[in-house]
Amino acid sequence: MNLQKDYSFYSIFIKMCEIRNYSKVAELLGYSSVRSISDKMNALAKQVGVKTFFTRRPQGVEPTIEAINLYNNVKPLIEAIDFAEQQVTDFNKNSSGVIRMRCPPQCAEIIMKPIEKFITNYPCIKFEISTDLTNESLELLRNEKLDLIISYRNLNYPDFKYFELKKYTHSFFATESFMAKYNISNEITLPQLKTLPTLATKRVLTRKRFEILEGFDPIISVPSFEMIFNGVINDVGIGFATNEYIDKQKNYEDIVKIKINNIELPSTYLSCSYNVKRLSKATQMFLKYLKNYR
Repeated sequence: MNLQKDYSFYSIFIKMCEIRNYSKVAELLGYSSVRSISDKMNALAKQVGVKTFFTRRPQGVEPTIEAINLYNNVKPLIEAIDFAEQQVTDFNKNSSGVIRMRCPPQCAEIIMKPIEKFITNYPCIKFEISTDLTNESLELLRNEKLDLIISYRNLNYPDFKYFELKKYTHSFFATESFMAKYNISNEITLPQLKTLPTLATKRVLTRKRFEILEGFDPIISVPSFEMIFNGVINDVGIGFATNEYIDKQKNYEDIVKIKINNIELPSTYLSCSYNVKRLSKATQMFLKYLKNYR
C-alpha cells in the first residue's frame, strides 16, 4: 500500500459510479458544491493514471470502461473495510447476549464454522442450540422465545424473513453387491425404483419440489443420512441423500450413484429464518456476520 495516495476518494468514486450524477452525490455526501466532487474525481483519475472516469451526458454522467473496471475491484474492498469497522463498533457497544437457535443435527458442521469465527470476535455472546425442529418452533420464533431457525424450509410467514445458506443436490445410491443381487445398472426407471427396497428421509421427499418422483414412498423411512448410509452399506436397499454426504464416504469404494431415467432431481436449500420484529442486538450482529460469511 502506498500511504502517500489518498484512498478517501474511493467512497465518493463508488457513489459516482452508482448514482451517476454530481449534484446528487454532493447532496448525499454533504458537500456544498458539485465542484468539490468533480475536483476529487479528477484527482483520483490523475492518481490512477487515466484521463477521466466519467463522460458527461444530458442526464448526468457515464462511467468509462476504466471506471467500471476499477469499481468492480474496489467496491468489495470498501465493503470489507466497512464491515470490519462495524464489527469493532458493535463489539464496543454490545458484546454480550444469548442467541437461541434450532437446526437439524446434520447441519452442525455448516453452522458451527461461522459460529466459531463469530465467537472469536464476540466472546461474550453465547449460543443455545437445539435440534428439536417441530411445529412448536414457529410459535417460539413468533413469541421471542427463539431467535433463529436453520432448516430446509423457507419459513415464508408474516414478520419472518429468511436467506439461503447452502444449496444441496441429491442422488440415489447403492452398493455394487446390492445392484448385482437385484440385477440393476446405475440407471433405472422410476417404476423399477418403486419395486426395490429403498431408504430415505420421508420429510425430504414429501416436499412439493419432489413431486417429480410421482408419489415415490421409501420402504424404510429413517430420520438421518447416517441411518440411510448404514442401511445401504449393509445391502438393505437403495439410499437417497445429498451428493455432498455421499461423496464424503470415501472409504466405501463400492458405493455407486444411481440415476433415474428422464428425471433430474431438484435441489434443496438450507435456510436461516428469523422474526424481523423480534431481533436482539446479538442476533442482528450474528445475522450480519452469517450473511457475510457465506
